[in-house]
Amino acid sequence: MLIFRRSLLSLVEIRFRFTPLLLIGIVGQVVADNLRTSVAYGLLPLSMGFVVIWLYLNRKVSGLRFVLAGTAINLIAIVISGGRMPVLLSTVHLLHLEVAPNTGPRHSFATMHSWWWLGDWIPIPPFIMSPGDILVGIGLSRFALTESQTRASYQHESNSK
Repeated sequence: MLIFRRSLLSLVEIRFRFTPLLLIGIVGQVVADNLRTSVAYGLLPLSMGFVVIWLYLNRKVSGLRFVLAGTAINLIAIVISGGRMPVLLSTVHLLHLEVAPNTGPRHSFATMHSWWWLGDWIPIPPFIMSPGDILVGIGLSRFALTESQTRASYQHESNSK
C-alpha cells in the first residue's frame, strides 16, 4: 500500500455484512489457540466455519472470493486431519525448523498422505504455507489495493466531511 500510495485508514470505512459472524469466528480461533484440551479440535473448525460463512456473505467485495477459497481449503485440510492443520514434516526438516512438542492445538506434523497438498507444505522461509494461505494472501492484497483510496483523495474527502 505504501508503494501505490494508498490509505490504510480508508479500509476502515468499508461496510461489511453480518460482521458478528466474523467476530465470533475470530474469538473462537483465539480461544481454540489457548485451549490445551480436545475441545480445541472441534472449536477451530467451527470458528473457521463462521469465518467462511461471513466471507461467502461478503464475497462481492473485491478480493474476498480469493480469501474465501483459501480459507475454505484450509478448513477442509483441518477437518480431514481431525481438527488440526497438517504441516508436512519433510518441509519442516528442509527449513531446519524445530519440531516443538508445544506447537499448540492448531497444527499437527504429518507425513505424506492422500490430502497432504491441502496442508502447510510450501516453504517460504521462515514460514511453511499452504495453498489456502497463498490464496488468502492474494485475496487480502487485492482487497487492500482495490478497496483502498489513494492517500491524497482520502485525506481530501476526510477534510471535507
